[in-house]
Amino acid sequence: MNVDSLGKIACETDKFTITVNDKHSFYNNIFTIARELGHFAKHNDIVRTKGFADRKKTSYTPEERKKETQANDFAASLLMPEYKFVEEFQTQNGNLLQLQKTFGVSLDAIKYRAINLSLLRIEYAI
Repeated sequence: MNVDSLGKIACETDKFTITVNDKHSFYNNIFTIARELGHFAKHNDIVRTKGFADRKKTSYTPEERKKETQANDFAASLLMPEYKFVEEFQTQNGNLLQLQKTFGVSLDAIKYRAINLSLLRIEYAI
């Protein structure tokens, strides 16, 4: 798997396989696994027929981007439930690195969740 690939979910004779990129960090791969589960839950018909391969976000069609956003939202909700994330964000005074340690995901995943819960503005996340 090249460095641009994040992971994939595929189906062969009703056996589902999730693959992650071993060139990426453990934290990134945790979110990738959860995202692939999101594809399984939300796009099962596509997973069963052709699967999903996640790659750098700039190479998606608008329809693929929509499906990736749905899968990302699923992963963020699974790994960082809203009530717990908001509580921890407030307790830790918005310390993103501490939140990363608390939830065991990448800093990008923490920023994604904080932005989508309106706890962080985009210009501060870059």
